[in-house]
Amino acid sequence: RERGEERKGGKSGKRSRRDEIIDDYKALLAETVTDPTLSWSEAKDSMRQDRRYDKAADELSRHEREDLFDEQIESILKAVQEKMLAALNSSKVEGVTWHSHDFKDVDAKLL
Repeated sequence: RERGEERKGGKSGKRSRRDEIIDDYKALLAETVTDPTLSWSEAKDSMRQDRRYDKAADELSRHEREDLFDEQIESILKAVQEKMLAALNSSKVEGVTWHSHDFKDVDAKLL
């Protein structure tokens, strides 16, 4: 029974280590990827100098790292869209209100 508990503890220890690596990699992405037009290969080149990238490369598959990169790009685009909507709505054109669905094709056009 103690061995089983140890094994469980070992797995949860590995899980928390993995979570920490993912969190560190997300922080690296947030610091490095601030331009939504940046490509995955350009981002990789600039991140390779950071030890957090090496740890992520050891623990996460290329697909996982690229998915997290895509999430960062989507986050940037969403923030840009929200700022655009806020700016347009603050212009106070009488009777006109802008909504996110008015920009449904913005993401595709930017990339």
